[in-house]
Amino acid sequence: MYFCKFLSNILGHHISKEGIRPPPDRVRALNEFPPPQNVKQLRRALGMFNWFRKFIQTTAQRPNHTRLLKKSAKFVWSREQETSFTRIKHLLLTSAVLAFPRFDLQFFLAVDSSATGIGYMLYQKHPSDTGEQIRVVRFGSKSLNSWQKSYGPTKLELLGVVTSIVDCASYLRGDRFTVECDHQALRSLFQNQFKGQFTIDG
Repeated sequence: MYFCKFLSNILGHHISKEGIRPPPDRVRALNEFPPPQNVKQLRRALGMFNWFRKFIQTTAQRPNHTRLLKKSAKFVWSREQETSFTRIKHLLLTSAVLAFPRFDLQFFLAVDSSATGIGYMLYQKHPSDTGEQIRVVRFGSKSLNSWQKSYGPTKLELLGVVTSIVDCASYLRGDRFTVECDHQALRSLFQNQFKGQFTIDG
């Protein structure tokens, strides 16, 4: 018990036998954080959101708050941004308990890509008395830049798969894993029809 408390204080996570979750004090502080009134407060809010990202199931489909950070941009907090800000805080309050990775079990990586962002869920199937139980190890997401938004469906889906694999490399490296996506055209890649066409933009 003291060992778990020690890890929570040092690593900024609440660790128990059930898994890993954000510490209650951080969730409470973020929930009480008021809507940003200036760039400094917005930077702080975005930094807090980024820390919690792995606990939230999202595909990065939200208004672009970062444009308000540009020097040439006038800081105007719109209704759309306020709605997004409130929604993210709600997601944090109901965030998932992440499971400890089990390296004796296979990993599954479910990827969803769209014209506005990439989202993924890394999970495992734990044996239980009632069959298999899905336990999420982490969530992740990434917004697309203007160039990536112009990709066709197949290239966009491939970008999502590669980005998600790279993000989860510490879990997946050195072992077999299964990638799940709903874009059947990716199968053609195994027939070398698109060999050499794809690069990953940073």
